[in-house]
Order: sequence, then structure tokens, then C-alpha cells
Amino acid sequence: MDIGGATADVHSACWGTPVAMDVPMLGLEEPFAKRTVEGDLGLRISAKSLMEVAQRNSLPRTLAMPLDTNQAWMRAEYLVSHPETLPHAQPEMELDLARAAAYLSMERHAGVLETVATHRGYEMVQRGKNLTDIKVLIGTGGVFRFGGQPSTVLEACLSDNFNPYSLRPKRPQLYLDGDYVLYAGGLLSTVYP
Repeated sequence: MDIGGATADVHSACWGTPVAMDVPMLGLEEPFAKRTVEGDLGLRISAKSLMEVAQRNSLPRTLAMPLDTNQAWMRAEYLVSHPETLPHAQPEMELDLARAAAYLSMERHAGVLETVATHRGYEMVQRGKNLTDIKVLIGTGGVFRFGGQPSTVLEACLSDNFNPYSLRPKRPQLYLDGDYVLYAGGLLSTVYP
């Protein structure tokens, strides 16, 4: 998970097999290595669109944000026009934005269970990648490096009872790239595999 100023990126490296043998997959087979880039979920350049998406989508109560206030919208507009801004005066709101970005981007990246009508009646099917059993979840980027409570941002990616049909991770080990070095490792791997 890499939450930046313009995008929120999720990378997964697993097969994402069906949740059960009797649950068929719908759609194309998911790749082992998958990356999604959410251009509307960034914390600076995309702050206003993140707030709009968060308002349109119902979020768990634990992620509820006071986004309907004039103060919140003014702050988002300021962040869009001043992306270099660090959270000094309103760290709570920016923590809420980061948690919403983490939740929403993982929700889009992970698969989902759906009920569909078939000739045998209603059946459960899986659409997208099953991440429920991944072992490790790593947070990287400025919010995890400089944020006040980075572990709570990463925890927003996990499965919960709010959307039990989402195939988000259930109990992975959580790690923070506190030195913000993972991006360099990826770049170096092209030269030094």
C-alpha cells in the first residue's frame, strides 16, 4: 500500500484463488502480481476527489469523517493548491483522509463475493482477487513515513464486518516502510535482479 499526494497504489503478489472450491470465479483470471493505481484517492492533488468518493461510498463507522463541514472542504481545496503542505494544524482530518484512502483503494483492489442468479437458483461467485489469506501487508509512502498514526492507516485495509463480502486481507502481519526505501528497491531490481 502506497498512499501519495496524487494516487493511492496497491500491489499484491499472490494467486488470489477462490475462497472455496464450490465458489466459481467470474471474469478474467487475476494475475499473480497485480497493481492498481487509484488516481482519485490521493492526499494532496486528489484531496477533493477523495472526499467526494468517501462521501459517495458508505464507510465503516470507525472511518467516519467530518467531510461535510466547510472547514474540511476548505482544507481539501488548500491541499490541492498547496500539495507541499504538511499536516500541522489539522492532523486529525488528514489522518481520516489517509485512512479513507487506504480503505477505498484496498476495497477496489481486492475481490468480492457476489450472489448471482443461475439456472440452479442463487449462487455465490467470486469476482476479483482473493486477498483474505495474505501473510504480509506493507505500508510505504509519506503518510506511513511522516504520519502521526501510520499503523491505523494500514489497519484500514483489513477485512471487517462492515463489508463481509469484500476479500480484503484478514490477518496479515503489518509492516511500515518507515525509511521509505521500498520504491528504491523496486528501481534497483531492474538493474540488480
